[in-house]
Order: sequence, then C-alpha cells, then structure tokens
Amino acid sequence: MPWEETENEIRQRIKNPDLFEPGSFRSKSLSGIKGVRLILGKLKDGDGSMTTQAVRFSKDNWTMSEAKAWFAEHNFDSEEWLQEIGKVDVVIINKSVISNDSWGNVNKDAIRGKLTKALQDGEAGAQAAIREMYAVIESPDLREAPSSNWWGPHHEMRGNALVLNREGLGAAAAALAGARADPSLTPQEKQKAATHLIRHYDQFDLEVPDSLKEIRSDNTDTHSVIRYDQSRVGQFEITDQGYLKADGRLTRTGVFTYHKPDGTEFKELRLPEDVFDPESMSSFGSVVITDDHPVMDGIPLMLNAANTKDYAVGYTMPEVRRDGDFLEGTLLITDQKTIDKVKAGKNKLSNGYRCDLEMSPGVWNGESYHAIQRRIRGNHVAIVDSPRAGEEARIRIDSNDNTGNIAFSVSDINQESHNINKKENYTMAKFKVDGVDLELPDGSVSLVQSAIEKRDAEIAKLKKDVEAGQKELEKEKGRADAAEAEAKKAKEEKVDEDKLNQMINDRAEKKVALLAVAKQACPDGKFDGLADREIMIKVIEADPTYKDIKLDGKSDDYVTALFDAAAKNLDARKDNVSRQTQAAAGATHNDSDRLDAEAERQKTIARFRTNGGKKEE
Repeated sequence: MPWEETENEIRQRIKNPDLFEPGSFRSKSLSGIKGVRLILGKLKDGDGSMTTQAVRFSKDNWTMSEAKAWFAEHNFDSEEWLQEIGKVDVVIINKSVISNDSWGNVNKDAIRGKLTKALQDGEAGAQAAIREMYAVIESPDLREAPSSNWWGPHHEMRGNALVLNREGLGAAAAALAGARADPSLTPQEKQKAATHLIRHYDQFDLEVPDSLKEIRSDNTDTHSVIRYDQSRVGQFEITDQGYLKADGRLTRTGVFTYHKPDGTEFKELRLPEDVFDPESMSSFGSVVITDDHPVMDGIPLMLNAANTKDYAVGYTMPEVRRDGDFLEGTLLITDQKTIDKVKAGKNKLSNGYRCDLEMSPGVWNGESYHAIQRRIRGNHVAIVDSPRAGEEARIRIDSNDNTGNIAFSVSDINQESHNINKKENYTMAKFKVDGVDLELPDGSVSLVQSAIEKRDAEIAKLKKDVEAGQKELEKEKGRADAAEAEAKKAKEEKVDEDKLNQMINDRAEKKVALLAVAKQACPDGKFDGLADREIMIKVIEADPTYKDIKLDGKSDDYVTALFDAAAKNLDARKDNVSRQTQAAAGATHNDSDRLDAEAERQKTIARFRTNGGKKEE
C-alpha cells in the first residue's frame, strides 16, 4: 500500500480499516523503539485478538527512508510480531459480555497484581483497565495511588480481556451499601462508586439496586449539558457531484477548559472509556453538518427530525474511527453556498453534542478537573468563523488534482471559550427549570426565563379553566346517573313479554330435542317429571360404552359432555341399520315421533309458564 506523509508523521497502512470492528481501534507506542506507534484493532472475522492495522512514525525521530527500511525488516503477521503486540496491548476492556461465573472463583489478588505491574511498567491500557475494574480509586492520580486504595472490584480476566462479572457487580453494590461494614469512603467517593456501578447495570439492562439509587441520589450532582468542540477544515476533496469531502477529528480525550459566567475556569474531563465507548463513537456517525450552530432567538438548538431540514448542509459518514486520543470521521458538505464559504476561508468546525456532567473533581494525567463528561452523544457539526486555536491535531487526507489546502485542527484545550455565533464570545450560565439544571449562554437566560414565566401564566389559566369545567362535568354526571338509575328501576319492574315467550320457546325446543334422543336410546323409558340431568344419565347408562362409569357427584358439565358422546354413539349405531328397514319402519314411526314431540313441547311450555320461566330441576 502507498506510504503517506503528513506534517508530523509518516504512515503505512497494513490492512484496510473497513475489515475491523468499529470502536476496536487502539493506538500503542512500541516500548524501546522511540517514535513508533501502532494502530491495532479486532478483525470482524477474527478471533477477538488485536491485529496491526497501520504503523506510524514520528518525523521527530524518523525519515521516510528510515521508516521504510524498518518496516521492511518486520513481518507483521509473524508469531514474533504477535508476541510483541501482546506485550504492548496489556488489557482489552470487553464491554459487550457479562460473565455468570462464580465471583468466589475469581482471583482478585492476581488481577490486582497484573494491573499494578502494568501500571508501573507504563504499559498502554493499564489506567483505563484499572478505572474499569474498580468502582472508585480513592487517590485521583493513579500513578500516585497504591493498589490498596483501589476499591470495589467487579470484573474478571479472560486472557487479556477485562469482563464484567455479574456476581462481582452485585457484591460491589452490597459492599457499598454496608452489607459487611461501612466502606471507608467519603460521601463523594460513595457517589462516584454508585455512579460507576449503575453504569454497568444500565449497560446490560439489569435492575439497579435501590441502595445504589439512594447513594447516588444523596450525593450526586449530575446533569445533562450541551457542549461544543472545535476544529478546522483542512485538505479537502471535491467529489464528482461537486461535494466537499474531508476527514476530520471529531473529538478527543483529555481535560477541556470552559468559563463560568463570573469568568472563572471550569475544567471537564473526557476519559477514553467515555469517548471511545461504542455508543458514543457511533453517535458521531451520520450527524448533520450545519452552517453555524443552529440558534433561535439567540438560544442554541440541538437538531432533531422536526428542524434538521432547516439547517442541514451536509453530514458525516457513518463510520468513525479511533486515532490515538482522537475520534476521527469523514465529512461531506453538500450545499454549494457553504462549500463556497469554506473555500473563501470560513473553515472552522465546531461539534455540538450532549453529555452527562458528573460533578466529580480529581486529577488526570497531572491536570486537575472539576467534572467528568459521561454518555457523550454527538448531535451536529457546524462550520463557523471563530477560531479556538490549535494546530495540535491537523487533519490528514489523501489528495488528488482537485484539492484545497486549508488546515483542519482540533482546538487546544487551554484556549478561550468557544464562540458560538460569528465573533460574539459567550459564557455559560446555569439555572433550574422545573427542578432540572440547565446551562445556556449567559445572554440567553433572560429570554428563556421570560418564556418560562409566560408558559407558567398560561398553565395557571388552563388549570383554572379545567377546574371550572370539572365542576360542571360533575354536575352533568350526577344528573345522568340519576336518569340512568330511574330507567333501570322502570326496566326491572316491567317484565318483557316477548322475551319471556322467547325463553319459553327456546326451553321447549331444547327439551323436545333431549326427549327425542332419550326415547331413541330407551324406547320403553319413562321420562315424565324428570329433570334434564336425570334424562341425560338414563341415555348414558343405556350406552354399553359407559356402563362402568359412576356419575354420582359428577358436575353438570361432565354429565353433559358424556351425554353428547352417547348421543353420537347412538347415531353411529343407527347408521348401521339397513336403509330398507329404516324406510319400512320410518313411515309410521316418524309420524309417531312427531306427534310425541309436539305433545311434549306443549307440556314443556305449560310447565315452564307455571314455573314463571324458571328452569326445571
């Protein structure tokens, strides 16, 4: 494959990134070889182990000829090279699997020892694995924290993969609630531990213990906020359709500086496990590109199905990828006016996204922070005028004859706050709406509060109207209930003659049908004065199939079902009689049956009327 040279690096691709599982890429520096780092990932059709996708050489240490010579000396599919990768890729965090193995069989001390050694050796993946393995690290800087301060393990090791253990998760939750003894943690550390464990419960749709909810509720100060990153449009390609296409770094790990309304700094941490979480990564794919951030009356908007068509000028491609500490994707601008603006110099990018802000201060890689961004979810990418610094993360893209040359870089984390609209700086102000913490540009708060007051007044008027309507509705309901009661009483006092006659006729017909079967089964039987059940029993007893069945104590449903079966047997026996015999006997016998049936019908009607329409017993 062709070699690629950027401002800071020399690159050689070994395998196509499309062959790898999304979100599995890792950047690893080779120990003992200065200025060489590998891009590793899991192949889609592989066995889950890490495979080299690309090699990158720092120009501070390598020339193109030196890099090519070193590359030619190594077989990246050899056993020796796989062992070298194994040394570099210490721990992989597998977030798609939960283990049901016994927590008692997990050697927690061995895992602690392995992670401690990896941390001491400075091996890649160690810090992320430790923060995933334990619910809370009592010392904010892992490099200064003895492993005895790592509290609440809940993972097991499978080879080099860290896997969540279901029983271990439950054990950590119980321990945090004081099942054995009150843990020696500060209220803030308890809150951090509860938040960490709840994330795992949510990850696998497990029911969160009430104890964890109470701990987080008692101590947590976590709320959702809107944030903006910035970068620059760089080398671009014009497609056959006239669209502008370029690769860009969408976000990154590290500590980011924002400013409060009073001008003081507020620093927020983005950890690798949050930035490169599969859901977070995929949320930056297929997002809309806009010309400036969407705003309405000075208030920033997040895009949705209702308003996207008013702002979209392009989109990011579905596949995003990890590039060291950065999340990288490809942008496609499809609107000609915006393309012209980019070519004319409006070439800065600003990413709009949501995140949960966890108010847990600490120190990360030697830099302090006030809060951690969790559940990062991309919403849109805006083309803006206002720069926010930084040549730290320039975009690199293969170019052709139809390219431009505008630098594309992620903003430096220590620069001034982001400018949302043209060149107007803004600071963020926090306030509550219906008990929910919100954060908006300071100048927009009065507009929002005015809208809220108007909404509250309208709600109060609606409540008053609803209460008046409910009172009137109760009156109408009372009148309707009274009329219904009177109608029901009148209906109960009057017997419907037609209904009574129909009941009598139906009863008579059923009785006639029953007697017809009975006389066929028992030609010499006497059935006057017998209840339906007694007649059915005589028919059943006349069938030799059921001679051994005792019917005492059996339910009416049972007797009826057995009667129906006996009647079918009777019909079957009748079919075996010669048709000629039936024809000879039928003329007089059928006439007699009809006379008997009519007589019985009249008797039944008379008895039914005498009993007032009640069923015979």
